[in-house]
Amino acid sequence: RRRLIADADSSHKLAAREILDFVRPRRWPFGEHQAAPADRDFLLVLLDDKLAALAAASRARVVAALAIAPSERGSANGPDNGTNSDLLRLLDEQVYGRYRAFSRGYLRGGKVDDFFVRILPRLELTEAAIGRALERDAPTAVDILEAELLTPLRSFGEMRFKLRAAVLQKQLEQEELRRLDLGERVLYPLEALRDALSALTDSPP
Repeated sequence: RRRLIADADSSHKLAAREILDFVRPRRWPFGEHQAAPADRDFLLVLLDDKLAALAAASRARVVAALAIAPSERGSANGPDNGTNSDLLRLLDEQVYGRYRAFSRGYLRGGKVDDFFVRILPRLELTEAAIGRALERDAPTAVDILEAELLTPLRSFGEMRFKLRAAVLQKQLEQEELRRLDLGERVLYPLEALRDALSALTDSPP
């Protein structure tokens, strides 16, 4: 959560600097700041790229933290069909792919247009003020991050740990069976042989 918020803050600051470069300030106190339609498209692409980078960095941290490697075997009975490549696919589909689809729809569904039409014309033209305005109406707002990314990610993490627990439990059961088999095939016969030899040794000539 801290890294996501920090990355989002950096993205907002960069976008605010870009806006300061292209916006045309109002010429009189009751006028409005202006921007061209191409500037709107530029901002849309910029924010989308920054959200993609934010999600990719978060995904890399999650994969490293959960130690998910495509070559590692998982639970044969779990929903990952036994391979961590399937876990990675689920991570993309249920968490990061879902968030990216939401963020694209959020931006393209009118939030950027609303910023240019309603907010920017009368906004104080400072990096801090623009950054705060972008943060309020962005898929990186804390409450949106929690609902659309962190909650699905938490559910995925819980599933991952359950799968690992199932793998460890299966390994434990296999080890117990191996030890029982070793006892039946090797240890018990050796003990019986020892007792027989001891009985022969102790018997009178």
